[in-house]
Amino acid sequence: MLTVLVPLDGSLLAEYAIPFAMSIADRIGAGVELLSVHHAPAPALGERRALLRRYLDATRRRLEATDAVPVTTSLIDGAPAEMLVAYVRETAPDLVVMTTHGRGGVRRLWLGSVTDALVRHATIPVLALRPRPSTITADGNARPELRRVLVAVDGSPESETVITPLVDLFGTTGMEYTLLHVVPSLHPLVRTLATPAEYDRDLGVEQRLANAYLQELAERVRPTGLDVAVATRSGEPPARAIVETATEHRADLIALATHGRGPLGRLVHGSVADEVLRTAPSAVLLHHMPQQVVHEDAVVAPILAHLGGRAPA
Repeated sequence: MLTVLVPLDGSLLAEYAIPFAMSIADRIGAGVELLSVHHAPAPALGERRALLRRYLDATRRRLEATDAVPVTTSLIDGAPAEMLVAYVRETAPDLVVMTTHGRGGVRRLWLGSVTDALVRHATIPVLALRPRPSTITADGNARPELRRVLVAVDGSPESETVITPLVDLFGTTGMEYTLLHVVPSLHPLVRTLATPAEYDRDLGVEQRLANAYLQELAERVRPTGLDVAVATRSGEPPARAIVETATEHRADLIALATHGRGPLGRLVHGSVADEVLRTAPSAVLLHHMPQQVVHEDAVVAPILAHLGGRAPA
């Protein structure tokens, strides 16, 4: 059975991920695994561990009482970031759904350690959520809508590989996908040396190339049944362009691959992921791909396999 993993630390903020996990699991016929990592000073080891076990069991019973999605629990010991990465590598869940911060209200705690460690070291998609106090609920019966998806690509085959887990998790029926390419500003030296007309001309060339690339990518994936639109932005920092486009398109989900040659190439290690996660109006799906050469069929072939080996009629 497919598995959606939800790391929990006992806080209501972390539980914000539960409705999203239950909704996705229900859609793809998966089970949900609730995981806590026990890490406490020696004098509090036994008491803290027992509290976490009771908390996990109570949460599981509450969800099972109102939902048909199978729910299991796991409790492991150690430093949260390192142990969670090791656990994900060992058990290979199909998706991790988690908030970007949890216990203690420290804004960057999970974003800077657990979420970032997972995205950098695990090759499964991570759905990262930024809780909003006015909408926090752990009600497993809630079904957050994840229908409109903004997919940021940078022109590299690696960046396109996020499309495959998207289709695996959300399918094509009732989904709206928009492919976004952010055209970076031209080098400052170009602006210094070129006339305004020359600069606008060169930027226009880059925009036309970006649009041609998106149209070609859209044509490649449309036979798989995806409802795909395209969008380009230019002259803006990548994170701001992604977030503003998501807001304009009322996207329920932003999807990014964390390897690529362009501005998204340093997504994990730079400020782009941080800014997108902190400011996005929606959930963010991050998919890490090891550095490797990716054939163009790496996007279409897995989708067709998911749909039974052929394009829909």
